[in-house]
Amino acid sequence: METKATTEITFLSNFSWNNPNVLELLCESAAFNNFKVRHFSKPRSILKTKNNFKNCSSIDGIEAKNLLNLSTRITTLPLGGRMQNYFLWKQIKPKCHKRVKKILFYNNLESLSGLSEKFKSYFDILIYLCADYTEINDLLLFNCNLADGIFVIPPTMYQLLQQRYPEKSLILWPQPVTSTFNSPLKRNQKVKLDKILEEIPQPRLIYAGLGVGRLNSEIYQSIPSRFPSCSFISFGGTEFQRKKNLFEIPSVSKQEMLYIISQCQVGFMPYDISDPHNLHCVPLKLFDYFSAGLPVVSSKLLNIYQYKELLFLCETFEEFECAIQKSLCEEISSETRERRKAVYSFHSTLKRSDEFKSCINQFVKGSKLYA
Repeated sequence: METKATTEITFLSNFSWNNPNVLELLCESAAFNNFKVRHFSKPRSILKTKNNFKNCSSIDGIEAKNLLNLSTRITTLPLGGRMQNYFLWKQIKPKCHKRVKKILFYNNLESLSGLSEKFKSYFDILIYLCADYTEINDLLLFNCNLADGIFVIPPTMYQLLQQRYPEKSLILWPQPVTSTFNSPLKRNQKVKLDKILEEIPQPRLIYAGLGVGRLNSEIYQSIPSRFPSCSFISFGGTEFQRKKNLFEIPSVSKQEMLYIISQCQVGFMPYDISDPHNLHCVPLKLFDYFSAGLPVVSSKLLNIYQYKELLFLCETFEEFECAIQKSLCEEISSETRERRKAVYSFHSTLKRSDEFKSCINQFVKGSKLYA
């Protein structure tokens, strides 16, 4: 079977190419193997003045579009829900030859749930991406029940869904990382970031996300006082901020984030593991740290134990403190750094593209319309 000519994959995402996540990364793997690829970002209201936002991929062959809705308020009006669904479906429905295999990937239908019957009747294969650990609730069951197959990222979630859906095709997929953002920054981008980094003394420990929410606030706020000569970086807000040796950088692009990580000495992930969502997560930022070979100091997350020889897994304040001290002493020429980079390469979208193609071909061969 010649995949390029006969298979089209549509990705419905809760994110966008401006803020890429796992579904965008699977989209990359699909494009690397010459599938016909369509990508729709999370629906935004057509009534908002700022709906003319950029949404594009740097990979040739991905048709990326912004999915627009008529406003969520319209669904409260008589026939409003039907109008909304009609407007959305007119944007999503593929315009392709009937002999083309039409596959739909989605990670959370939510506002698109009213189109589930159209998805089921029009697409040949529906594949749900379970990217995070979650409780077995109505939304998860809806997404799983609709699907013909499920891609699962967290191993512990794979175990739960395997027990729940023994009749479905489940694929445990390695957390993917991008192969497209490692090119050198444009000169103006690098100058901007270097100016910010000049204000942040080395050694630098980085949490490549918002310094609130998912973190153990007690650890994150207390550790810096034990390392006054170190700088602790996180992201968020609209302005560069400093509070003693805690630094907050405004949000940056993925490419810019990887550059900042390369200028740091330690990756820092003090998650609050009292939250099951955090305890079972497989953080993308872990592999971003590995891309630069950085030592990583993390809470004991269940699904990253396989990398225990490449990072420090901690529970207590004392364990975090000791791990940071050891990380700061690691030699730049350490063999462990090369092993971390190799892990990043293994998870890259380009490295996984052939395996992705094989999985899709197996789905197609197993579908009732295969000829």
